[in-house]
Amino acid sequence: MGTLSPSQSTDPKEKPENHFPFHHEPYYNYSHSAPGSYPPVGPPQLYPPDYYNYYYNHHHHQPPPPLVGPTPRPGTFGRFMLILMALLLVCMCMTSLAVWFLYGVNAPEFEVSSLRVSNFTAGPVGLTAFWDASLLVANDNRDVSFGFRHVRSVVLYQGYILGFSSERAFGVEGGARGELRVRVEAGGGGGGMVDVDNVMVPELAREWEAGGAVFELRLAMTVNVTSGRGVEYRQHSLTVACDGLRVETEGPPGSGEGKLTEGGGAHCLISM
Repeated sequence: MGTLSPSQSTDPKEKPENHFPFHHEPYYNYSHSAPGSYPPVGPPQLYPPDYYNYYYNHHHHQPPPPLVGPTPRPGTFGRFMLILMALLLVCMCMTSLAVWFLYGVNAPEFEVSSLRVSNFTAGPVGLTAFWDASLLVANDNRDVSFGFRHVRSVVLYQGYILGFSSERAFGVEGGARGELRVRVEAGGGGGGMVDVDNVMVPELAREWEAGGAVFELRLAMTVNVTSGRGVEYRQHSLTVACDGLRVETEGPPGSGEGKLTEGGGAHCLISM
């Protein structure tokens, strides 16, 4: 018999020392492989698998999450929208009422229907005269009435005041017409005479002697606007200007009587 190698010796003392007593070769399943064949081996990996780098990639290469606030609850959002719609509706109603109060009411219309002059005397001692005017007042608003108070009237000639007076209060219902009668005395009733120092008296006297004169009528008053239910909700200061009132003398030239010429009635300008 040949001599056994140290690895084949049955003597335990002659066996080489093994520092890895529990080392085993990797197990491969060759049950389905042909005898003498080996399992396929892929290309060598130069880098560790991707899952080894998950922590690094996840924490160093991902963009920061977007800052998103908490999503409102459905109940809170619904209440917010309901309150917003209610506020918008209230604002629209208030705006409509304000526009109606400011622009929804038509101003009254004034028109001079007649004007008579009596006891007209102009001379070196001054001017005496009476102006009696009748004005038609129209209210085109169906559900609104006008109440006129503190009515004051003035008669002018070329911008110079000849006389003034105060009139009684009156009113015009919705969709109706009213009449305002005005009587103005020269000098405002203080003796019935305009002082001779008025530089326009001589010119007015010459024009009257020639057959007539052109006068101006001004009215100032306070108007109360009342709804159809009797609720007073607005008050304005109203000014009425009636210009170009041509009065012709009656009778012989220089007579103290005169009246408004035919078709001489004029629509007056309104200022509120």
